Amino acid sequence: MKNEHRLTTVYTIIHAASNAEDGCFAVSSARGSFLSLAAARQELEKQIAAEKKLVPSDYDCEEQTDDRWIAYQDGFAAAAYSKLEIVPTTLDLRRIA
Repeated sequence: MKNEHRLTTVYTIIHAASNAEDGCFAVSSARGSFLSLAAARQELEKQIAAEKKLVPSDYDCEEQTDDRWIAYQDGFAAAAYSKLEIVPTTLDLRRIA
């Protein structure tokens, strides 16, 4: 049916980082989009492992859930952080076609 209302969810991994001391402020970028939450979580784990090698050593705090990871400098979380998270978006496929 051509007019059938079809919704689907896309899971996008977003990276955001800021380091005020170095003059780098809140830069966000998409790191991949997936039609499966399981696939997005698998890729997120790979990206977290890679990002942990890049964050400054003074980022002494870390929080992680299945869909989000953040490392930051204690007391300066708004000014010095690196974050990866899965952001779900619902698309109406009828409007795309």
